[in-house]
Amino acid sequence: MTAQTTGTTPQSVSVANNHLLDLTYDALNAQNGFSALAGQAYTAGLTWGGVPNAMVLTSNASGTVVTVTMPKTGFSQTFTGYDRQDVETQIKQFVEKGDPAAFAQLMHTLNQESPLSMIAGNPGAMAETFSMDAYNRYGMSPDFGLEPKATGDKVQIGVDFDGGRISTTAGSASYAAADIYGGFRFTNNLALQLALPMEFRNDDGAASYMVGFQAGLPITILPDKAGNGPFWQLTPWGTIESDYSPDQSIGGLVGGGGATSSFNVRTGFLVWTLADQWSYQSGLPFHFAQYHFDTSANQELVTNGGKLTYNFGKGYYVDAGVSYTDVLDLARVTDYLTVTAGVGAHITPNSGYRLSYDGNVGHRYRDYGGSLNVWWSF
Repeated sequence: MTAQTTGTTPQSVSVANNHLLDLTYDALNAQNGFSALAGQAYTAGLTWGGVPNAMVLTSNASGTVVTVTMPKTGFSQTFTGYDRQDVETQIKQFVEKGDPAAFAQLMHTLNQESPLSMIAGNPGAMAETFSMDAYNRYGMSPDFGLEPKATGDKVQIGVDFDGGRISTTAGSASYAAADIYGGFRFTNNLALQLALPMEFRNDDGAASYMVGFQAGLPITILPDKAGNGPFWQLTPWGTIESDYSPDQSIGGLVGGGGATSSFNVRTGFLVWTLADQWSYQSGLPFHFAQYHFDTSANQELVTNGGKLTYNFGKGYYVDAGVSYTDVLDLARVTDYLTVTAGVGAHITPNSGYRLSYDGNVGHRYRDYGGSLNVWWSF
């Protein structure tokens, strides 16, 4: 937040903080890094996720009249109190539950302009992250195989562990994620898979938490007969996911679904995979603790890619793939490439592990990290 006094001898103060409310309260009370503002009228602009003047505070010299403006959306409201603490209390109540629609519009703008937005608009955001979870699970690496269930591929449990770093022109973040999943095959051609993806993210000290639930119905159109030739699976799926950051005082709830195709051809030791996915997710109202959020996010994604797997003897293999995602709605990162390269082994014909490098590259955005996937089918 950068504040400029409006007196006869203007002063400029710039302060960074990973906790939005602490930063705002310090400015309102002219304390800590903003102590130079004491007894003076000022205007303070907040840079949020790399977006300048996402929110602007305009205060009189006594701090008893403060106007909160969101220039990106046109919102403005003035708070008047008998002292600074009274105004602070009013603004705190406003941030927590006073006007969810106003903050929903602001979050929607950040989705379009910030490469670090948590809800949508970039490969590291919640909507894109969980959509790619489904793409990898059902498209690029359908480890709940396409063999008939009599081969020992009837019930499956598994877990993914992911971690990495996000780098953008607006700042950076690190993340750690886990995805617990399981499935049951009803027939040779129809199965059910359930997944519980979770992620912790640290945006330069500001913590955020994501959790979701996904359900898919893998439909085997062409079964894998373990010989040369094609095998194909089509999976409709649905998801609901939430994101909350106590430090940034924002959160969201998103729901939607999609369809993923995994078409494969085995030629000797090689398996060629063509993966395609369409997905759509939309924001929902979200209540957590004292906060009320009215999520404004719509993300329609189309992802297409391919992977080549080479199988060695004794169940070992290596693979590499690349995918392209096109975001059909307004977003800060409108398209990006995803690359993956991994090594793995089949402990049994239908159980195994895979260790991989994964990364996304878009306009002024990139992330990179690793993943360990372990699954067991019986």
